[in-house]
Amino acid sequence: MATLKTADELKSIFQEGWNIPERVENYSRGVKEFTEGPTHVAWRDTLAAAAGGTAPLDVLDVGTGPGIYACLYAQMGHRAVGLDFSERMLTVARQRKAELQLDCEFLMGDAEAPPFDAESFDVVSSRHVLFTLPRPGVAIREWVRVLKPGGRLILMGNDHDESPNTPPRRRATQLWNQLRRRFTKRPARRWSPATGYTDALAQCPLRRHGSLTLRAVMEAAGLDDIHLHPTDSIEQARRQSPTSKTRQFVAAGKFFILVGRKP
Repeated sequence: MATLKTADELKSIFQEGWNIPERVENYSRGVKEFTEGPTHVAWRDTLAAAAGGTAPLDVLDVGTGPGIYACLYAQMGHRAVGLDFSERMLTVARQRKAELQLDCEFLMGDAEAPPFDAESFDVVSSRHVLFTLPRPGVAIREWVRVLKPGGRLILMGNDHDESPNTPPRRRATQLWNQLRRRFTKRPARRWSPATGYTDALAQCPLRRHGSLTLRAVMEAAGLDDIHLHPTDSIEQARRQSPTSKTRQFVAAGKFFILVGRKP
């Protein structure tokens, strides 16, 4: 059994893991769908409706990575700030910002302790971040703290099976990825996890979660009007895109956008 680590020790392992060049390159692939074409339009329309206000809004994208969503919000006319603790990811995000000639900001910071005053943002948005946080409850509390009254928390993810019987799903996903690489003749981009990364993930409370779990966390944080926002237009656009990774997208679990409002 892996030795239990402190929150700071876990964060150090994750920070090292998300600074591995091959992993940053792999994660940064496929950003074109967020920049141009029908899928880009579907993302813009969907997130604009989820945000619930007209531009410009003050938007914080937590765990921004290569800046996909912060840039998307900026393209929508919002004042966007992306927060991440990976310097390599932030470098990619700033490059995208420059290439797209966008007015948004990218800052180094801890998702569990965002360095902002209370009630600073109209929207706090995050995707695929909570599963790597040692204290996701603290993070959600902090994200709500920096929200203005009436502001919205937007959490995006995939509805994994939250029962203990999950290994078959993981094996099916791995098999699909192997077949996809073989028949599309794409070279595999391999990266080795940072030392202790897998064991560290196992110590995170939301390592595998879905929208039901996040709904309960949002309720505990005092949010109301919590609801699943429709994603049909995004899924349809991805299916029709010849360059999309739709099957991988679906195999990882049903994509969701969960929205809650700060009273």
